[in-house]
Amino acid sequence: MIRKVNSEVFRREYKRINNFRILLDKGRLSLKDIRNCYLSWRGTYSKFDSGYDILDMDLYFRYIFNLNKNFELPEDIDKSKKKTKTDKKKIYRNNFYNEPGINC
Repeated sequence: MIRKVNSEVFRREYKRINNFRILLDKGRLSLKDIRNCYLSWRGTYSKFDSGYDILDMDLYFRYIFNLNKNFELPEDIDKSKKKTKTDKKKIYRNNFYNEPGINC
């Protein structure tokens, strides 16, 4: 059995996203709260057979709030860019070969 979401639900969510933007500009809600609320709504309706409608809603949400495709907040992006072991090796090699007296 295929279950579809009523189009009224998506119209309500478009209005809700616009209201969230207004509340964000007024400082009454944080972007983190808005993102969590949207992802909760998205999880509820992702079970139904409305994939393209949800993708369109994702595009609209990311456009309104200037988020990347993973819905990461700006402070989350900085935390995710940690140095890996290969980065540390590159830094070590660069420092080793740039020391005076070593010619390679």
